[in-house]
Amino acid sequence: MFRHKNIASLIFALYLFTFTFPSRSPAQSVSSNFANLNNVRYASGFPGADAGAKIAAAIADLPANGGTIDARGFGATTQSVSATITVGAIQTLLCDPATTFQPASAALDMFTVNVNGKIRGCSVDVTNQPAYSGKVFKFTDDYRDGNVTSLEDIRILADGVTTGVGIYLAGSDSGTQSIAFLSLAKIRIWGLSKGLQIVGSGSVGFVNGNHFSDIQISGSVRGIDITTSGTGQVDGNLFSNISYQYKAASTQYGLYIDSNSGGLIVRNQFLGLDIWDTPAALIISGAGSTTNLLIGRFDGTTADNENNKIWNVFTDQYAGRLNVDGLLDLKPQSSRFGFTLTGPLAGTDGATQTGILVQPTLSPVATTTNVQSIWVMPDVVAGAGVTITNRYGLRVSAGSKTGAGTLTNAYGLYVENPAGGTNTYTAFLEGQTGIGKTPGANAQLDVAKSIVSGVNTVTFSATPTFDASLGNTQKITLTGNVTSSTLSNASTGQTINFLIRQDATGSRTFVWPTNVKGGMTIGATLNTCSAQSFIFDGTNAYATGAGVTNM
Repeated sequence: MFRHKNIASLIFALYLFTFTFPSRSPAQSVSSNFANLNNVRYASGFPGADAGAKIAAAIADLPANGGTIDARGFGATTQSVSATITVGAIQTLLCDPATTFQPASAALDMFTVNVNGKIRGCSVDVTNQPAYSGKVFKFTDDYRDGNVTSLEDIRILADGVTTGVGIYLAGSDSGTQSIAFLSLAKIRIWGLSKGLQIVGSGSVGFVNGNHFSDIQISGSVRGIDITTSGTGQVDGNLFSNISYQYKAASTQYGLYIDSNSGGLIVRNQFLGLDIWDTPAALIISGAGSTTNLLIGRFDGTTADNENNKIWNVFTDQYAGRLNVDGLLDLKPQSSRFGFTLTGPLAGTDGATQTGILVQPTLSPVATTTNVQSIWVMPDVVAGAGVTITNRYGLRVSAGSKTGAGTLTNAYGLYVENPAGGTNTYTAFLEGQTGIGKTPGANAQLDVAKSIVSGVNTVTFSATPTFDASLGNTQKITLTGNVTSSTLSNASTGQTINFLIRQDATGSRTFVWPTNVKGGMTIGATLNTCSAQSFIFDGTNAYATGAGVTNM
């Protein structure tokens, strides 16, 4: 009897369960308690003229504390969206990647993702609107610290469409919008004007601290487009594993960064960029585009304002400024060169172009023996059987000129005169030096051709000063009598030549400097010159000959 009563109770319970919780598929109406379990709404079962309306109805049916909109019930079909779908706070939209959503109009912004909204697995095809001008996914809410807004596993197909935007993030004064701490991952975009567009505008328009990863873009006119205006900022964002390939148009850009309208684009990191087959791989312009780090392959033209750090791993070349705080240890790149600087420098009219600029501010502490901007000190290891013909501490070539333009001066080495200090030397050569030839065994300086010293022409006065540091030859034309004169700044061992010319009157007299010994009496004939040479011993200049007058 006990067993029969249990069986009867079990049958009655099953009867009640069957009529209270009827069996339903996820795509059926969500009016039952089972369909609403755990705040999940199955969009395909909601009423609406198209998929977009059904999803919007499912979103509207969620409670205030959010939930999940499951749109996977549409399956492998093409669905239309006629009005913007807004995924709000604490709401997650799940899509079947096999479902393709299409815009019903060319200007439609298809999805808006507000704070703490999430979209997963969504596929969009806008090729049904060849002139599509909307934004497929849009982020224009005010996203602050701690939000969990994200976009993941997204595909946007717009092959052949050259207008519109794939993913749009804008921080602006409108509604005090800041775009911060978003996560966008696993994105695939084909076509459109801009694959990923980031805008910072106004005075409080910030796009900061967001993560963009695993993004593949093909055929967009601009793969990633980042612009600022006013005092807006795009700052501290991390981009990783980004690929871009252009398609057909020669004006396409892999990465386009522009702060020419104001604002700052700073401290962003682009790691693992791969931009190939693209005529203009990378463009960075504007005074506010600085301190960004870009590492990857850039197969195409790169234009940078030299205020960012760009490393092209494909060619093993660094572009922009390399600022090193501390020690820089350059390891050999190959068997020939330890460090190379190659490639064209894009200049502007009137600008100075410099391959390598070494301009340190050296601040020695206490007593410092040597302060050097560059110290070239090669060590050569020559093992048994190794023959080395020439070893150069520093080898400089003036290079060559190509093209039809005019080159006025070409210097292999140009050293400006230093300023400051007790002793200043433009060059100090400690060992034997040969110019145009190998120096002789006992020659400190051996010159293959002539040595030319400048002529210091002294303006007439009754008491002139002859500055020997301005030239080995001192020249003056007498338009009156010289009653006394001075020889200054002569160096020990220096040869000093005097050329003293009479004017058209003639018979002018000349008094030699007191430290010039053996000076002749100059000729008096008008319009003639007297010449005499001297050697300075550190104290006095001594005549090396009688001199010649009236020449």
